Amino acid sequence: MQKITVDNDTGAPLTLWVEPLGEDYWLKPGERFTVSSDTDLADPAGVAPFEVTVHARGISVHSNVGHPAGVHDASGTELHCGHQRPTETP
Repeated sequence: MQKITVDNDTGAPLTLWVEPLGEDYWLKPGERFTVSSDTDLADPAGVAPFEVTVHARGISVHSNVGHPAGVHDASGTELHCGHQRPTETP
């Protein structure tokens, strides 16, 4: 299993987009989510399991391993697309 953690150490909500499906998750200040994929990547070409892009209003994590990625909170609870999405998105 491949994993990457995303922390929000800002004072505002932070959007996490998980690609390639375009799912969105919203981290409150101080929260940590873990993005994981059920694969044991052994790519001889050296492809990283995830690519991370920082945007003005959030972070994108792209799964490069050909498997959907799951998102979990600090307690290990699986989260679903739209988790904590504000009623009115900024």
